[in-house]
Amino acid sequence: MIEVGEPIHVPKETDRWAPVEFFWRGNRHLIRSWEARPAASRDKGRRFYRVRTATGLRCMVSEDPGRGQWRLEKMLAPSGRAL
Repeated sequence: MIEVGEPIHVPKETDRWAPVEFFWRGNRHLIRSWEARPAASRDKGRRFYRVRTATGLRCMVSEDPGRGQWRLEKMLAPSGRAL
């Protein structure tokens, strides 16, 4: 089980529009698909993404560019809905 807003590490890729991997709980996760999602008005300044990894993990991650922080917001069911 994850905690809401659990920190993850996303390496910076200067020549790509989207990350190719992230690190969570000491494990590397290769990203298969990356989709921008609209943020709620209360989340001003944060960016949200729906991610699927090479191993089938589906999750919602967020970026706070002002702070340089990434977070794993929630795990998603195969349908794309929150668990």
